[in-house]
Amino acid sequence: MKINLSLVKQGKAKTQLAIINELNPVIRGWTNYFSPSVSSEAFKYLTHFTVQTLMKWGRKRHPKKSRQWVNQKYFGTHKGYQWTFMTGKFKLLRHSETKIIRWVKVSQDRSPYDGDWVYWSTRMARHPEANKKVAYLLNQQKGKCSHCGYRFNTEDLLEIHHIDKNHRNNKWENLTLLHRHCHDEVHKTSA
Repeated sequence: MKINLSLVKQGKAKTQLAIINELNPVIRGWTNYFSPSVSSEAFKYLTHFTVQTLMKWGRKRHPKKSRQWVNQKYFGTHKGYQWTFMTGKFKLLRHSETKIIRWVKVSQDRSPYDGDWVYWSTRMARHPEANKKVAYLLNQQKGKCSHCGYRFNTEDLLEIHHIDKNHRNNKWENLTLLHRHCHDEVHKTSA
């Protein structure tokens, strides 16, 4: 992660906020790219390395001040983590706070051409045979009906439900996918 070091070395005269704004996209992109692999130890190391580099940056900016003064000026505590490079409400992202998402292998008997569009929409949020809204909602709901909690099957009839009952409000947070019989039950109880 030499980019971190070079951005900090080039930024001796930059403000703390400018360094945070430059480093956050780099850290976010790098950690998102490597999050599916086994990388928690690497993320911990890189967090430590970044904090050490920023401590050196602070000491070079204020050579006549003590380490304790520099650390108190540039670092604070956020969510229990003491060495957070922060100024006011702006903070530097830590590599180690990125959620690691393990990649799930496709089972041997699965194929995108086997007709199980529910499985593939849940897995990839898209399938050529599925409506884009349905595929997205399947993925967001992890293949489960938000009313009964049971998994959807390919044979099930699915309907998009508007939570606030306003059919013009098609924002994602207002939509949920239900079995047809669950959708009927929801509307029967609300009437």
